[in-house]
Amino acid sequence: MSKTEKLLTGILCILMLLIVLDVVFFVGVKGAIMNSLPFNRPIAGGGHNEEQKSTNSEGLFECDSLPRFLRLSQPKYPEELRKNGIEGANVVRLLVDEKGQVKEVSMLESAGLRAFDEAAMIAAVQSTFVPGKLKGNPVPCYVSVPFKFALQDKKP
Repeated sequence: MSKTEKLLTGILCILMLLIVLDVVFFVGVKGAIMNSLPFNRPIAGGGHNEEQKSTNSEGLFECDSLPRFLRLSQPKYPEELRKNGIEGANVVRLLVDEKGQVKEVSMLESAGLRAFDEAAMIAAVQSTFVPGKLKGNPVPCYVSVPFKFALQDKKP
């Protein structure tokens, strides 16, 4: 191998190492930030519609009918993302108690931007529900809620 080939191989190896380190750092920092939020406790369960039964992996919090919105708090569109014309969507998973209050929230599907995810989680925590029911009695159960951040003034 010539000196030029060795130099290019060395540069390529360094670039690949930097890319790997950047990915590892980004994933670690993003996870640490989201886990540090007081309302981001992981919960089990999946997305459901009204006809499905809600249950987590341990069989807890079953319900025949899912919670329904009494008041849905709308997320605040992050101003910097609005200025830059950026849109997004995410899905949060909630544990709604037998009184219709949100007790836990976690990100089920991220928008890929922390500002959208935080705005959706804050709005979800501020929402209230008619509780889910099991055999006619109010019970805590899980529900998934999608949020969409779309700019209204887009031209076709």
